[in-house]
Amino acid sequence: MSLMLLGHLRLAKGDQDRARAELTEAAGLFASTGNMVYMPWCLEGLAGVAAAGHRFGRAAEIAGARDALRAQTGVLLPPVHPAGYEPMLAAVRDGLGADEFRAAHDRLAGRPPPELIAAVTEEEAEHE
Repeated sequence: MSLMLLGHLRLAKGDQDRARAELTEAAGLFASTGNMVYMPWCLEGLAGVAAAGHRFGRAAEIAGARDALRAQTGVLLPPVHPAGYEPMLAAVRDGLGADEFRAAHDRLAGRPPPELIAAVTEEEAEHE
């Protein structure tokens, strides 16, 4: 959990590369232990990293994976930084337009949790 929170702190301070690395590592640890409670927080951080890098389609896709994971697992924790998460989503929606945002957001929705997590973390690890 500390690694995940550190990733969010790095993102807030503008260090996208370290944030991505820490959040991806934390997600891998949560996945390997089967801990889905904090995984949505890792995914929302990774969505923020993508948005900060102007990868709006990827940010919407990761946000959609976060929402799908929460729906499938029943984990209903609030965003780590609600004051930052909602404006980030709004910027992503504005950058893509409503239809493209919805398409990207829904792209991973039907996959089971292990596939959702792998789809996000494997691609983010490639950006390190």
